[in-house]
Amino acid sequence: MKSGTYRLSSGFGARWGTNHNGLDFAANDGTPIYAAQAGTVVHIGAAQGFGQWIVIDHPAADGGGTTVYGHMWNAFATGLKQGDRVRAGQLIAYVGSNGQSTGPHLHFEVHPTVWRMGSQVDPQPWLAGALDPGTEEPVAKIWSGRMTWLYDVLAAELGADRVVAMDGWKTRGHGDFKDVRGVMLHHTGGRASAASIRDGRPDLAGPLSNLHIGMDGKVTVVAAGVCWHAGSGSLPWVQTNMGNWYLLGVECEWPYRAGINDRNQWSERWTDAQVIAMRDASAAMLGYLGYKEDRLTMHKTYAGAAQGKWDPGNMDLGWMQREVRKDIDGFVFPGERPEGASIVVPSTPPPVQKPPVTVPGAWADILLYRGMPGPDAQVRELQRRLKAAYANSHGRLVGEIDGWFGARTESAVSSFQRAAGLDVDGIVGPMTAAALQLKVVK
Repeated sequence: MKSGTYRLSSGFGARWGTNHNGLDFAANDGTPIYAAQAGTVVHIGAAQGFGQWIVIDHPAADGGGTTVYGHMWNAFATGLKQGDRVRAGQLIAYVGSNGQSTGPHLHFEVHPTVWRMGSQVDPQPWLAGALDPGTEEPVAKIWSGRMTWLYDVLAAELGADRVVAMDGWKTRGHGDFKDVRGVMLHHTGGRASAASIRDGRPDLAGPLSNLHIGMDGKVTVVAAGVCWHAGSGSLPWVQTNMGNWYLLGVECEWPYRAGINDRNQWSERWTDAQVIAMRDASAAMLGYLGYKEDRLTMHKTYAGAAQGKWDPGNMDLGWMQREVRKDIDGFVFPGERPEGASIVVPSTPPPVQKPPVTVPGAWADILLYRGMPGPDAQVRELQRRLKAAYANSHGRLVGEIDGWFGARTESAVSSFQRAAGLDVDGIVGPMTAAALQLKVVK
């Protein structure tokens, strides 16, 4: 709907003892509703609970996923019918109060693939940056295919002396990206050249990442297509186990000595040149894609629960995101020349080294986040733990112990993470679970 014609009346998550699987936009009866993204009408008409609804499937070329629009009096009022192709921003319906409704509003849902009961995700991150209806531009650019812009963008921002392109990089990859939604940082687990990332391992064919960053901070562009770097895992804004098709991978050569593991990683620091290269390359790519620092992630954040990953070691995501944000905003770091010039003196300090938190295997599979299916027994235990151990602080934010990871539980988790000196993302992974001493529910 157009700006100024609605107000957000209900968010995604726990509501009235159950889970609200979408967003509600209160508006006057008859307010125009527009398609959030181009696609095909797969369902239209009567629907239980909604009274009337419209369901639009969005192929990969249009961004993927499915959107749902509910509670209109007559879903056919604009002449729309099943099978029709709609463009982003096209008028499709008018606000009503049909079905289970307390007043005129649009109920809006997003499903990451096809429509399936319980597969809804929070629409707010998905809608971030959306344009007002009536523009000719799409709601958001879909970065599909090969990212053949990588070298030009990196060389322009970092300086051509800091960036190298491998022969054949533009056609290298395991296929085309579905939609690049962010950047993921890794470490190589030992001395590893850009050529080794290109060629892969006996058990995993290369390329293994789009970029390689050497010990000297040199950035090598390895591939423009999909690379086998992410594996199984999930993020709130990336489909489960689909990171390879949605995230640009950056492999950084580390550690420099043997015997480094997740428990003693804090004793092995990165070179200043590498830290600066990670920051600058991430900022350049995210800036070109039109994203902010929240679309920078790390392998341990995505795959810590699914694969027990802890890379990149001795690197704090929150710190790096803040540095990237300063870079995107045009901050000139002390001792460095403006963007596009070579480094004079590597002066950005390394990440704050926190005391190691040993994460026993018991928490390796913990991954709890807002919008996950529920009610969930592990979420219920999380809520119980927060209320019992932190009744006068974080626990007061939880609300009901109902097993639904909604906005209030996310707020309580973020509050705890901030106080504990952890990355503040509202997601409970192995590190947060360990800090909470969360009981694992089998």
